[in-house]
Amino acid sequence: MIQNQSIPDQILYIARRMFERRLTDMAGGNISARAGGDLYITPRYAGSKQHWQLEETDILHGPIATDDLFAQPRFSREGKAHLAVYREFPDVGAVIHA
Repeated sequence: MIQNQSIPDQILYIARRMFERRLTDMAGGNISARAGGDLYITPRYAGSKQHWQLEETDILHGPIATDDLFAQPRFSREGKAHLAVYREFPDVGAVIHA
């Protein structure tokens, strides 16, 4: 990740660069990162409705060990896969699917 930036800012940077470089489109996908026991993840419809132009306040945040994030209305259904990766592989620091 990018040094000296918060996790949400790093996610925003990657999302914008991926879109600019046509590594993703407006069809969907998510970017997430682990920080200790917490998950930071882009919201549902980040590509299709927001065209990857997100703000730091758009990034969802919650514990990896629980299903608390499922209750957030903007939590993407693919977020469950991200949580599963982090739970199964503790060394994974970030997940991108586009």
